[in-house]
Amino acid sequence: MIYLSLLNCCAVFCQADVSSICPPPETISPCTCSKSCEVCEAMVKCANIMNSDQLDEVFRKSTDWTFWTFYIENSTFMYLPSNAIVEKKVRKLFVRDSVMISLFDRAPPSSNKLIELELTNLVLRSGVKWEVFSKLINLKELNLTNFEIKRIDQSFIDNFPQGLTGLYFNVTKTKTLGDDAFSKLTELSRIYVRNTEISTLKRSMFTPQSKLLSINFR
Repeated sequence: MIYLSLLNCCAVFCQADVSSICPPPETISPCTCSKSCEVCEAMVKCANIMNSDQLDEVFRKSTDWTFWTFYIENSTFMYLPSNAIVEKKVRKLFVRDSVMISLFDRAPPSSNKLIELELTNLVLRSGVKWEVFSKLINLKELNLTNFEIKRIDQSFIDNFPQGLTGLYFNVTKTKTLGDDAFSKLTELSRIYVRNTEISTLKRSMFTPQSKLLSINFR
């Protein structure tokens, strides 16, 4: 009977959606985990992180636990280690109201699972380095708000993931777009660029066989 009960418990646990399971609190402290409903995605949230060692310790303690949705706010530290993005199987990454040197220490390997990235009120002391985005091959949604990008240049064109479907720039202080700025984003279906200093759009900025369904520049 005990054996059967253990099997049943294992079956239930194994069938659970890993995205809805919170790691034990002691494994992610001082970070927390929450869900808005029983079957909703679990969100690991770290606030007031003042150095990279604090995050490294959280990653170490949580061992094999998944950080499906990872949220960082009101923090100041150097960067996110790219190996942790892979090991924690991060699918959705949100960084808000924070200061960093660089988003990642180096480009995450192509085995990463990141599909959505949102950066809001984030200051990168070394500026935006598009090279660290080069292997985010699964990325579908990028949302940048109050995040300084003065120009979309050749580095963006050469390094940005071509499978992106949604691109959102809001208050990015963007002044210049290259003539073929988004021409390699062959899957792009939605692009919203708002509250920037861009005054001119060219057809050459987009792929010839564009899949755009919604475009908003204002």
